Order: sequence, then C-alpha cells, then structure tokens
Amino acid sequence: MTDAVAPPLQLMWLLSGFAPSRAIAVVAELGVADELAEGPRSTEELAENLHVRAEALYRLLRALSSLGVFEERDGRVFALTPLGALLRSGHEDSLRAYARFASHESLWAAWLRLPAVLETGEPSFEAANGADFWGFTKASPAFGRNFDASMAQFSKAEIRAVCSSFDFGNFPSVCDVGGGRGQLLQQILVRWPSLRGALFELPDVAVQAQEQLEQAGLTNRSEVIAGSFFEPLPRGFDLYVMKHVLHDWSDAQARHILSRCREAIAETGTLLLLEGLVEGKNVSDPLKWMDLHMMVSFGGLERTRAQWEALLGSVGLQLVRVTRTPSLVHALEVRSDD
Repeated sequence: MTDAVAPPLQLMWLLSGFAPSRAIAVVAELGVADELAEGPRSTEELAENLHVRAEALYRLLRALSSLGVFEERDGRVFALTPLGALLRSGHEDSLRAYARFASHESLWAAWLRLPAVLETGEPSFEAANGADFWGFTKASPAFGRNFDASMAQFSKAEIRAVCSSFDFGNFPSVCDVGGGRGQLLQQILVRWPSLRGALFELPDVAVQAQEQLEQAGLTNRSEVIAGSFFEPLPRGFDLYVMKHVLHDWSDAQARHILSRCREAIAETGTLLLLEGLVEGKNVSDPLKWMDLHMMVSFGGLERTRAQWEALLGSVGLQLVRVTRTPSLVHALEVRSDD
C-alpha cells in the first residue's frame, strides 16, 4: 500500500493484517521454503510433496508473492526471495520457528481480550488460556520448545549486532543475568578470549546452559550460577548484562530487579541493558507493536529513553551512554549514581 491509495482501502488492508501473519506461519509449518531451497518449483510439485491441494496452495503462495515472501513466475512456478529464504530451516538467520510461534492460537486468544486489557491494565494471556505465559509453556511442551527455538533464532542476529557495536573487551569479567542457555555469553567469550564470564539463571535453565558451554569448550573461562534475579546477584564482576529481561516486567517489578543489580555493581561496576528504545511520536517503529505484545501477554512494556532514565533513577542508577546497534537493540550503559 502506498500513500496514493485511498484511505478506505488503506484501512481495509490494515484490518486484514491477521491474514498475512497466519499465511506466513502456515507456509513455515509446511516447510515451503525448504522445498524451494534448491530452486524454483511448480505449484503442483510442491502440493504433491506437501500433501495439500494445488489450487489452494497456489492462491496462498500468490498472495504471499505480492508481499515479497516468494516470487511467482510463469506457469504457476514459485521461487524464494531473500525474505522468504528466512523461513528455511537451514538459513543462518532463519526465523521459521519464530513465524510458527508468532501466530499461535494462544497469542491470538489473548489479543481477542484486548478490550479487557485496556479496562484493567492487566495482561489477558492467563484469562484466555488458563495459565500465564510461562505456565502455559511448561504445560504445553511443543509450544514451549517452539518458543525456545524462536527466541534463539530471534536472538542470533541481535547478538551479532551487539558484539559488533559494543566492546566487551573493556571489562575483564562479565556476568550475564537471566542469560538463558548462554548464547550471548558464548559469543562474548569467543570474541574476547581474555575475558572471564558467568551466567546467572534459574536452576533448570542453568543446567542446560552448563551443557552448552561445555560443548563450546568454554568452561575454563566460565561458570554457571543458579538463582533468580529477584534475589541477590553474585558479586565481583566488572560488567553485568541483561538482554531483553526488563521488558518482560512492569515498572514495579523492574525496580526490584534493578535494585538487585545496583547492589551487585556497587560503586565501580557497570550494568549493560540490551533493550529497545521506542521512537518518538508518529514514527513507524516495530517496537511500538512489540510493546502491545508485551502489554497483552506479559504485562511488560517497551520503554522510551525518558522512561528508562526515570526507571533507573528511581533506584539510584544513572544511564551514562547509549550505543545503537544494527538491530532493534540498544546498549544502555548504567552505573550507580553514588
């Protein structure tokens, strides 16, 4: 849609936004991009391999080709585009798992209760699904595995962007707080071989992180510490990192976590928050939509720079530098204001 399109048609297109999301999720589930990895193929051949009806598949791929996900050629033949290639399982920056996660029925059920969220200010995921998001992932193993895989895929490019923009070598030791299975810590340790690292995570995830670090051959320069960031953090590290942790939580909960961080960094340490910064008024920004996802499903939020400064200042911390990365993540350096 362009600015030349009449407003009624623009609004109609926006109102159909659920359709492209679901369509992409379905072709990701089917593995269409994997089928096209070796080159263009006809709709009939794809349909036979995927056990679906050719005419229905053609109409689906034709619509997605109009968005640049695939390229339609003569004879109902389709080819991958750079955008569609991201749905391949083997692509370096694959988002196949994320595509399947993003339109899961549990998330849609929560969004259907958006009016209640506006009335109460509380997330709707639990009311829609019988458990909060984290409880739902535990009760639904397949959903939980896909969520984990999608977050790993989503993080891969972000971690490269962060490591290319921020010099972790300025800090002899780093502790990744809430660092999951250790993707970020592994990349830091590989890129800066003189650095010592630790990962602080909940006990069940900590076991998995330890296995990952062992497989990467990094246990001689790393340790895994089990615990919760709502409790005291391990002391003695020069840099504490939290990537996409605080956006999951309300300001009140985030203040509690940041208070623990302030205790750990004392007067000489640094806290690095890897988070998004919401852009200003009327600016197109994916984070504004991510913010709504956080509101609906988690009760968290994406914050502006002013909101970060106010939140940090409320617990005696100061934002001293912001580094933009070639991703939606910014590196926010924070120190005690003592």
